[in-house]
Amino acid sequence: MAIKGYIWIKEGAVVDRLSKPITWAKGQVAGIYFQYGLGLYITSGCEGNHQEDSLHYVNNAFDIQLPPGALIDEIHDKIIDKLGDKYDVLINKKKRIFHIEYDPLKLNF
Repeated sequence: MAIKGYIWIKEGAVVDRLSKPITWAKGQVAGIYFQYGLGLYITSGCEGNHQEDSLHYVNNAFDIQLPPGALIDEIHDKIIDKLGDKYDVLINKKKRIFHIEYDPLKLNF
């Protein structure tokens, strides 16, 4: 559990090799969590087992613990608005995480 106003990193999570755009996103997301008096708990960076085409493997994704249930949708919307259209923010309620990725090749129609 993250302490209010702090960024915590799960033991074994590798975040020191994240790309500049995803590192920027991490700071923006932390700011949103802090506005709600929450701490940010990063559960995964560029390590671990992910889908074969995962952007974790090219240092363009990280996962964070979901906020309390009543705030999930509200914070999800704020993150999407803040990061813009080159980022995907996915909710995985089973794993209790937000998956955030920078996808510079993402096409918007």
